[in-house]
Amino acid sequence: MESVPERRAGTGRRSEDRTVEALWGVLHDLGHEITTLTYLVEAEFKDLAGAGLIGEQVVRLRTLVAHALAAETHAEVVQLRPLLAQLVKLTDRVSRSSVVLVDGAAAAVRADSTVLWRILANVLGNAVRAAGDGGHVRVELTANSPVTVSISDDGPGFGRIPPGTASLGLATVARLAESCGAQTLVGPGEPAGTCVRIVFPSRKSEGEEHP
Repeated sequence: MESVPERRAGTGRRSEDRTVEALWGVLHDLGHEITTLTYLVEAEFKDLAGAGLIGEQVVRLRTLVAHALAAETHAEVVQLRPLLAQLVKLTDRVSRSSVVLVDGAAAAVRADSTVLWRILANVLGNAVRAAGDGGHVRVELTANSPVTVSISDDGPGFGRIPPGTASLGLATVARLAESCGAQTLVGPGEPAGTCVRIVFPSRKSEGEEHP
């Protein structure tokens, strides 16, 4: 299991460069969320059950834009299982892969909820693209310290999918995870594919006991 290398600023790197990097990350995520919304709208004509998901996605887009404009984070206790359940339900509906959340215990971390959504949405988006049509993606939450979110796919493996937006997404994940004090680990899945783990340090995993 390898950690995702951080893109450190050089000695003479200007703050404007970091701002541009952050902006590209937000634009990448906006594109991802808008694509998801487009799929939901298309599905709406076939299945009215998607109306609620469309509403949730519109709210998510507004939140993402407001978060970017505020240029600051707000740490709070976030229950991970409901957040993962919402994201898995949404992704499973718009992708051609099967996406499941493994049953398990609840866990909470102290972080910015929008930042957490961006981290998990990026990793899950990469996983369904790697799994492809008819593939499978498994999401698991480990409640024991350290709290860990594992997202596995049965695709061809890391570095073996066609180039696209995945690399930007992974760079965004590494940067956002670092801002939460979390670590991004990438390794082989079992028996194939890729497994990405977001590992939260103990001090970020005590939300239930110390809100």
